[in-house]
Amino acid sequence: MRGLTFAVAGHVDHGKTALTRALTGVDTDRLAEEKRRGLTIEPGFAPLMLEHAVVGLVDDPGHERFLPNLLAASGGVDAVLLTVAADEGPMPQTWEHLEVLTCLGVERGVVVLTKIDLLPPGELEARTAALAKAFRGSILEGAPICPVSARTGAGLTALRTVLEALADGCPARRKDRPFRLPVDRAFAVDGFGPVITGTVWDGTLRVGESLRLWPGETMARVRGLQRHGQPVETVSAGERAALNLSGVEVGTLRRGMTAAPAGSLRLTGRLDAFVTVWDRSPRPLTAGTPLRLYCGSGSVTARAFPLEGAELLPGREGYVQLRLGEAAAIRPMDRFVLRFLTPAATAGGGIALDLDPSRRRRGESCADLEELRAGGLPALARRLLGRAERPLDEKALAGRLGVSSSEVGEILSRLPGVRAVGALWIGEETLAGLREKARQAISDFHAAHPLASGMGREELRRILPDGVAELLARDGMLCLSGPTAALPGFVPAWPPQLLPVRERLAVLYDGFGLAPPENGAVEARFGRDLPLARQAGRRMEEEGELIPYAPRRRIARQACARAEAILEGLFAEREQITLAQFRDAAGISRDAALLLLEYWDKAGLTRRTGNTRILLRGP
Repeated sequence: MRGLTFAVAGHVDHGKTALTRALTGVDTDRLAEEKRRGLTIEPGFAPLMLEHAVVGLVDDPGHERFLPNLLAASGGVDAVLLTVAADEGPMPQTWEHLEVLTCLGVERGVVVLTKIDLLPPGELEARTAALAKAFRGSILEGAPICPVSARTGAGLTALRTVLEALADGCPARRKDRPFRLPVDRAFAVDGFGPVITGTVWDGTLRVGESLRLWPGETMARVRGLQRHGQPVETVSAGERAALNLSGVEVGTLRRGMTAAPAGSLRLTGRLDAFVTVWDRSPRPLTAGTPLRLYCGSGSVTARAFPLEGAELLPGREGYVQLRLGEAAAIRPMDRFVLRFLTPAATAGGGIALDLDPSRRRRGESCADLEELRAGGLPALARRLLGRAERPLDEKALAGRLGVSSSEVGEILSRLPGVRAVGALWIGEETLAGLREKARQAISDFHAAHPLASGMGREELRRILPDGVAELLARDGMLCLSGPTAALPGFVPAWPPQLLPVRERLAVLYDGFGLAPPENGAVEARFGRDLPLARQAGRRMEEEGELIPYAPRRRIARQACARAEAILEGLFAEREQITLAQFRDAAGISRDAALLLLEYWDKAGLTRRTGNTRILLRGP
């Protein structure tokens, strides 16, 4: 069966606790003070068994002073049962509860007209019609209005039928996202130890897994799980859950923490958000307005800075940068509520868009934030890749987006403007920047080394992350050949200043015959032109005019061909030759002869066997 959570909200003394008890048989007022005063102070919880779902009802406190307690338990709910007492009608907290639940992302619910046993005969139809009119323009416009009496039981059967349909219409949550549970209660149970409770916002948790208690760094292991008081092995998104923890002291746990795996959340001290100011807000948001931001089960102080003007008036919406008094663990697209500090009143709420924003000037374009609001997580993924200096892997993106690696793959595979680089992903903006860096670096290399076939790919890796050079090559932006990279159309050419150096090198190596000296000794003959001699020598190797036949030595191609002819002549007369035989035939020193023979051994032309060599193939 599905697990869902519904808030039971409404003005004080409008029958929320009585309704919850009538539906579930559970008295959710557990505190002695609540029973003495007949007033709900802390949220209460009770399971409602439906045909296709188990719904956790959250009995919210109705008094204005306890609204923060409601906010601690109402994040992540799927729907609302908004109670309105038939003898009073909508009251201030009716509207405030509806507003904060709307800010928290609740989109559906039912209006429960309570205490109908107190209505004079014949007034029920008029009260129902008045309520339908009152909720026009809200999330409850057109919602069922269910008249009930918790005292007599009238209407409860019909209400259950409506709740069945409401539960069936709630969209499924993704259970493959990283687990997250905002903590609304923390306590110890004798014989078991620390316990935290809350509504599972995302993912699935199993006994034995480890969690971090954000925003702190404390880690704990899940010793046991309960769902509505029953031991279970797993809990999933939408369900009320109790987690028995080990490895942590109960004194370190408190309401407002978030239980989630390490690495699945990020702490932020500033965010850009889309904010709606409640039309009943007592004042507008202006630059620096002190507020309290409620998200999950916790709250932090914040200052608001409207981005599109000097203020954001009641009933209006716009983009606001919120600078927090302390770091908070928030995921992109999380919903929140804003309240003024003094006097305490609800200002409105919104949705977190950018958790790592730059400081903006008032009036600066918010088109990028509009794109995030309209595009959601896919737009944020594209933004993160566009801002990154290097390609990102799916795990890194999953942590920034607050989703699973598999969901990241689904998002990116359908997202325009991003490219796969092996197991990594890169945005077109980042790729364009790297492309220009590579183009400039290779262009500068070509200018400085006109004879080289291209920049070494090892050197290019200092500029381009692994895989990007291959991606640019597939796009035709550069050419990769062996260990080098070049710009398309580049052909090594001998500049005029190197032609004399080339000619002199050719003469020198022709004169060295079969016993050339080391490269450094040859290049040293060029004095101040030594760098030019090195360039020319390398290019002559690439063109095959000089052959690098031994470490730090080259030989002229013609000289090497003469040496191979001598070798062929020796093998024409015998099956094996010695070093001395080749030395004498070539008329060179033993060391020079050995260098040539070892070169042919490595090339697979000859093979040494003891003190002799045999011919493996023809020169």
